[in-house]
Formats: sequence, C-alpha cells, structure tokens
Amino acid sequence: MRAIIALILPSLVLLMSVLPTSAAGAKTLAERLGYEATDRLVIIHGDDMGMCHSANRATEAVLEYGLVGAASIMMPCPAAEEAVAYGQTHPQADLGLHLTFTAEWKDYRWGPLAPRAEVPDLLDPDGFLWHGTEQVAMKATPAEIEREARAQIERALALGMHPTHFDTHMGVMFARTDYADVYARLAIEYHTPCMMFEPTERVLAGAKAEGIPYPQDAVKRLKAAGFPLIDNFVFGGPGNGTEGYRQRWYVRQLRALPPGVSILIIHAGFADEELKGITGSAPQRDHDRRLFTSPEMRRTLERLGIKPIGWREIAALVPGREG
Repeated sequence: MRAIIALILPSLVLLMSVLPTSAAGAKTLAERLGYEATDRLVIIHGDDMGMCHSANRATEAVLEYGLVGAASIMMPCPAAEEAVAYGQTHPQADLGLHLTFTAEWKDYRWGPLAPRAEVPDLLDPDGFLWHGTEQVAMKATPAEIEREARAQIERALALGMHPTHFDTHMGVMFARTDYADVYARLAIEYHTPCMMFEPTERVLAGAKAEGIPYPQDAVKRLKAAGFPLIDNFVFGGPGNGTEGYRQRWYVRQLRALPPGVSILIIHAGFADEELKGITGSAPQRDHDRRLFTSPEMRRTLERLGIKPIGWREIAALVPGREG
C-alpha cells in the first residue's frame, strides 16, 4: 500500500497545483457550469466586432462556425449598430460589450459616446479617444471612465441589445485598480458578468509579466456579489509571424491550458480593402478568421479534449440576471 501511495502521490500533488482555486468546499466554475473540475473549457473570444464592416462579417463567420463561443462589440465605432443588428437577427449569437476608451489606428478614429464636456480627459488633441492605454491611464479619471462606460452600456440597451458580458478593449479597465473598481461596480449594477480572473498562479504571473496590477478590491467585490470569475487568460498573442507560426502558437496555448475556464482572444477580419485601409494587421486578422473556421482547428480541440463554451452559460450564474 505504501508503495502504491508513493507512486500516485506526486501525480495528485501536480493535479492539485493546476486545478482552479476555490473556497473550501465550494464548486469550481467548471463544476457550476455542469462539467468536471478537471475539464478544460475555453471561451475562444472574438474581439473588435463593430470596428468596421470587415470585422463584423468575419466575426459573424467564426461565431457561426461554432469554435468561437462569444464576441464583443465596440459601441463607439462606426459599425457598432450593424453588429447589434446582427445579434437581433441571430439571437443565438453570444455578444457582449468591448468597453472602449481608445481609438488606436492612425487614420481611422472615433470619439466617446458620453458628452465630450463630461469626459474631457478621454480626448486627445484631435478630439478623438487616445491612441493607447497608457495615455488613457495617465489622463482620465475613474469618474470619466465610468461616464463613458455607462454611455456605451446604455446605448447598447437602447438599441435592444442584452449583453452577455463586459470586457475591455486594449485592457484599459485593468490599467489601474480604480478603473477595475468601476468595471466591477458596473457589472454588478447591470447584472452582467465581466471578464475578471481568479488569482491563480498563472493569472498573477501573466499580469506581472504584462505590467498589469491585479485588481484585488474589484475581485473581492465581485466575489462578494456572487459573480463567477474566469480561471485563466492567455496573455500576449501570436504577433505578426507567418501563418504557420501563428497556428503553432495557438495550438501551443491550447495544449497548455490548465483545468477550468480559460479565455483565448482572437481578432477576425477579411483582408479586404476596407480593413487594409484601417490596419496593417489585416493579414493576421484574416488568418484568425480562416484558422477558426477550419476543420483542422476543430480536430485540434477535439484531440486535446478542450471544450469550447461561451459567456451565456456563465451569465446564467449571475445573481439577479434576467434572460
């Protein structure tokens, strides 16, 4: 018996070290969703819907193929209403809000939805949202972040959208802990889960590597309100390498996912004249679209035993949420 214990104990210790953290006796998020604690679940998430027509069409394609479980809309952008309209004609589409405080492209810009006089520090000298997260963090107050986030949420609701979740374009809501506090407070007020993470070793290490402060107070507030938190996030991205390199990068990240619920971000597009005129990342976005509508990627997920899910299942766990 001692020999058997000696053989299996190291494996048990390793398994416990990668399982999602939870309070004593509490179910993990995977278990609350009806899976085993040891299952590997992933929300493959399509960012930047609403940015332009090309991004909308491509995100619609990856959603309909079924590997990408959810996407989120940038409400200040020119094609946001088109994206919302898609959700209304495709009620099965799992769509949230990509809360947006930056307009990063050189010649394709947008401004806030809140009255400009109420968010002056969100505006660059040209009257658009700032290009980068660091500029926002240096300039904008939490009150301005809340006014703009609330304007985006209310605009979506006015258009008839019922967001399945909130997340944050270019990580602005994670740039400062007081921004994260706003993020958590709005999630609770609107009974909508937000992309926030359990303090697992992987998450803390990834946040440290990215220079992101872990929002302890915001997490405590969400936990106290009974909100589910994600177990793991794939930090970084495949960059601008060849298509073969990018595909291998995605497969490596999927293979390395721990048990629990993870998020993997993609950006789908068509390398058409519209998207090429906006961003030099058009080829990479086109590749994301093609890769995540491919039988090869479907087989990869099946081979690795990874189960794609969406935000709607998680939203059903939020206290007080209707629909």
